[in-house]
Amino acid sequence: MVTNVDEVIINADIQTVWQALTTTEGSDAFLKVCTVETDWRPGSAIVYTATVEDPGVQEANNEMRWEGTIAALEPHREFSCTYDPQKTGMYKESYFLDRLEDGRTKVRTERECISQEVADAYAEAGPYTTEQLKLYAERIAVRTGA
Repeated sequence: MVTNVDEVIINADIQTVWQALTTTEGSDAFLKVCTVETDWRPGSAIVYTATVEDPGVQEANNEMRWEGTIAALEPHREFSCTYDPQKTGMYKESYFLDRLEDGRTKVRTERECISQEVADAYAEAGPYTTEQLKLYAERIAVRTGA
């Protein structure tokens, strides 16, 4: 198993970042090409569906699906999901939030992957996802003053 990690500092309070990360509205907004289906409770199923306009994608209706289980949902601290590694190449994906002294939020993302090759692929895509989370949460913070 190989773990890749990325971190981002977000200019928003931890509540705003948590809401962006752990609500369907927030996740759909920052993920852009994905929709999320879940009831946001530990142990519940979570499904990310992306519609891809790529002829190389051999999925039904050009949709890619990541099906998992919410392993941890500790408000303002941790959001983790487990996956079938044969389908996603990942065992677990976790987001850890830390409130910084100046009111900003640090988000550390860890992905436990089945191989270095898979970890390298997620290492390219992962920072894009956390950057989109950052941009979305910061827009909300500016709008709400959070």
